[in-house]
Amino acid sequence: MRARQCSVSSSPLADTTCAKLTISMPRTPVTSGHGEPFLSVAMTYLAGLRQNDGMQLTMRPSNAMFCPSVDLAAPMLIFYAGLGPAPMCRFLREWAIQ
Repeated sequence: MRARQCSVSSSPLADTTCAKLTISMPRTPVTSGHGEPFLSVAMTYLAGLRQNDGMQLTMRPSNAMFCPSVDLAAPMLIFYAGLGPAPMCRFLREWAIQ
């Protein structure tokens, strides 16, 4: 299976030893066009994990521009199609700590 990329929803400002992922699973399977439901292997695996289950992952830094503003009063628009709410969760956690 090839590696999958997902956005981390936790902040290293809170805990450098733990990464939190925010995932979602469709409630109804998407039809593949062949009459069979399509269930993502990676998301199905992740959705089956319980809180505090371990897993192997590799972290890499995000783009330097992909971070919340240091000005907490600055307005921000976040469009998260494809990424989901994970980056927003991370930004909110960082703002709460600051």
